[in-house]
Amino acid sequence: MVTEPPADPFLREVWSDLPVKKPKGWLQFVYPTAHMAEAPVTEQLAGSGAIRRPEGRHRGLGSYHRTTVTDPDQVLALQEAVRNAVRADPAAVPEDVLALVVLAVECEVTTVFSHKELREHKQALKALAARFDKLVPGLRRALRDAFLVSRGAGAGYGV
Repeated sequence: MVTEPPADPFLREVWSDLPVKKPKGWLQFVYPTAHMAEAPVTEQLAGSGAIRRPEGRHRGLGSYHRTTVTDPDQVLALQEAVRNAVRADPAAVPEDVLALVVLAVECEVTTVFSHKELREHKQALKALAARFDKLVPGLRRALRDAFLVSRGAGAGYGV
């Protein structure tokens, strides 16, 4: 159980908004702040040199950012760790990897698992989800709900 606020500035801010007692549901904490996560997380990644974000123009549609990863091997290693989790004993999967598995599955990150792989590993993913649910009851559902709502709103979170 985490008892100290995280060192990460964005996570510390989110932490400060959480109630002291166990919340009845997570969606009220996940959804309203989800759209605010991108900018500080991107800035931290850019500041650490993990990504590059050159400015660009796209044929009259205004400016856009093309983010590139500076160490693709690190991304591939994370992807492989998540993919390997479905072949491991759920109890042996490290919690950080478990969280990445849940995010990949619940938010339909198809660069990690294809739809076919999701079907093939359905039982393993259920077991991993059950372990995550024991660690953080209700959070997986809130992540999924926030993802589905944002997708329905064009990922605009209503803003």
